[in-house]
Amino acid sequence: ISQIVMVLLALFLAGNFNDANAQSKAEVRLVLQITIDGLRADLIDRYENGFGEGGFRCLLKKGTVYTNAHYQHANTETIVGHTTLATGTFPSQHGMVGNVWFDREAGELAYNIEDPDSPIIIGSCSTRDLSPPCTAHRDATTHVPIIFMGPGIQPQTFYRRVHPVDVAPTIAAFLGMTPPGSAQGSLLEEVVQ
Repeated sequence: ISQIVMVLLALFLAGNFNDANAQSKAEVRLVLQITIDGLRADLIDRYENGFGEGGFRCLLKKGTVYTNAHYQHANTETIVGHTTLATGTFPSQHGMVGNVWFDREAGELAYNIEDPDSPIIIGSCSTRDLSPPCTAHRDATTHVPIIFMGPGIQPQTFYRRVHPVDVAPTIAAFLGMTPPGSAQGSLLEEVVQ
């Protein structure tokens, strides 16, 4: 995929994927959320015939799948989407509105994960290079897959519209926790039933 687009895949993983290691919701001690950049929702269907028995095929068979998830904000850059997922709030609330911004004190552009004390070693694009294909303003899509899998989560597929901002409140409810008061997403009830 030549374009880097903000796409997410949220997974609940607790132990192995087989019934022998099944846990109750009350026993869950780890929630792993995986977010994948560059994976549009339509690509799962397009490449499904090439999936092995594990990985995506396992998630599609055993997880709760939302095929019609869309961002409700226009800027689908990495930091914006990741922060929305983690907080359950929109960019207007959490403040992360782009991967690159102008640092007034330094008088130059800054990248969201850039830290002069921890240089980035791997990568083909300089964090200062804003020319294609490294431009901060890439063509993007707002249609993304969301999949939840774990103990007590039923295999099912939903086609109604949901949003990435719904992930954090749903994870909180799954764990029996109260979502942060600033959370703006809705509970995906099928996940916690």
